[in-house]
Amino acid sequence: MSKFYFLLICLFSLGFLSAQEKLTKEEKARRDKNIQAGNPFAKFGSKVKIATLSKGKYLEFHDLDSIVIIGTIRWHVYKNKIVGDIIIDSINPDARPIGDAAGLWISPDPLSEEFPSWSPYSFSFNNPIRFVDPDGRAPESIIINNNTGQATYVNDGINKVFVTNQEGYNLVSAYKNYAESNQSEGHNKSISETYIGLIQKGGYELSMNSNIGLTARTVYAEMSGIGNTSDVDRQVVAESIVNRAESGKYGKTYSDILVKNQYNAVGTSAYNGPFTYVNNLREGKGTKSFFKANSDAITGNLANSFSSAFKAVKGIGPTISNGAEFYVSPPLKSTHFDGNKQLTNITTSILGLKGISGVWTRK
Repeated sequence: MSKFYFLLICLFSLGFLSAQEKLTKEEKARRDKNIQAGNPFAKFGSKVKIATLSKGKYLEFHDLDSIVIIGTIRWHVYKNKIVGDIIIDSINPDARPIGDAAGLWISPDPLSEEFPSWSPYSFSFNNPIRFVDPDGRAPESIIINNNTGQATYVNDGINKVFVTNQEGYNLVSAYKNYAESNQSEGHNKSISETYIGLIQKGGYELSMNSNIGLTARTVYAEMSGIGNTSDVDRQVVAESIVNRAESGKYGKTYSDILVKNQYNAVGTSAYNGPFTYVNNLREGKGTKSFFKANSDAITGNLANSFSSAFKAVKGIGPTISNGAEFYVSPPLKSTHFDGNKQLTNITTSILGLKGISGVWTRK
């Protein structure tokens, strides 16, 4: 009986040994690197025996580890800081002991809630050839209808203002859906370029330093910090600028009129860089502003400022300010300039004011 058991053990051992993988010298070295990658004493020159499930075939790490690998850095999950870098062997990628070093951010995009169809760890809508993202914020374009002055925005990575004809404006909704939906993921850039080309056909890119650009920046900056506002408020500000320009009493050009001593918001961050200001608001900066961190409230107000400026400078549609040249907002009252005999208070004649408390015209 003992001979039978001995023979059985020998057969089992033989079968087990024959089932072992035959590793090449290079593969054995690679597996040793994978095993030693988890050696906490390696920096002291100590090579210890480490138990692994795959015996080095795969790199093994666990979510409960205090140090995890994200991209090409080592992150300490309890101390919330980077504790080391990963050196990639670019000559022999098969020898990497740490697996693929993916190009991922180490934290989710703080604006990810505005783009629910995109990964919070993605970059430039997964299309870095078509889009640029120098500051990690949400990029957009503002598009104005040349016929009506209506304006909207598209999160497309451009941060510019375009004027288009009615035919081009009719395509904006389709372009907006394409640029902001998951359907655009993986498409080549020719589709976006085709949309942009059609939208710009018969139109142009609006300069931020043109009369319309300067007026729009002023409107947005003036309205951005005074509380709840309306399109009527924006239109009054835009028309007051045009009325001053046409009167010739305040300067010969829009640049002469749009100065700090005439409009308090000129020179502020909202005026100097409205797109950057919008993105700061989205990230929770500038908390004194009444805007909430969502696309419609933030970028929508910027688009509406350009719409008001375009209408006022181009003379599109009826005017609503009745020749206004002066206005005030809280805490100043609607009677602020009433003592000036050269001015007439027309506040009550303008319906829909919210952020502006008083409006005056010259007699």
